[in-house]
Amino acid sequence: MPKSPTPGDAQPAEPNFETALQRLEAIVAELEGGQLGLEESLARFEEAVKLLGIPYRVLYPAILFLISIGVYSVNNSSVDVLLTLVFGLFGFWFNRHGFPAAPLLLGFVLGPLLEENFRRALLLSDGQLLTFVQRPVSLAFLLFTLGVLVAAAWSSRRRALRQGT
Repeated sequence: MPKSPTPGDAQPAEPNFETALQRLEAIVAELEGGQLGLEESLARFEEAVKLLGIPYRVLYPAILFLISIGVYSVNNSSVDVLLTLVFGLFGFWFNRHGFPAAPLLLGFVLGPLLEENFRRALLLSDGQLLTFVQRPVSLAFLLFTLGVLVAAAWSSRRRALRQGT
């Protein structure tokens, strides 16, 4: 039966670099590679700046075409392309009517996380909503959120009244 290895039997691993000169050559090669990457990035940036000279009537259809190809290629589904078109029209309408994009984006990103943790809290409390007001920290957050919403509504109302008179 073979003997199991003990810590004293372990052999040190072979070094990756035999000399300090090889280490230095490797570091210089990495730095040169990074420099070439930077130069390529700057050249591509210059090409991208040239795209800004293309008229919008040409650029927009090209972008929409490329987006459609990309969306279709993910699942090979024309329904995905139609959904992209519908949500694009919603986005256009929101933009046209002055809705900011940042809160919508935050809602899309943080919404599922909020929902998951809300369900977890309800499971831990056996479905009791009072859990959110019985704990001091959660009560403080709820009151703070309520205060921010009331202040925003009050400010918006005051601004509307000033512009109306």
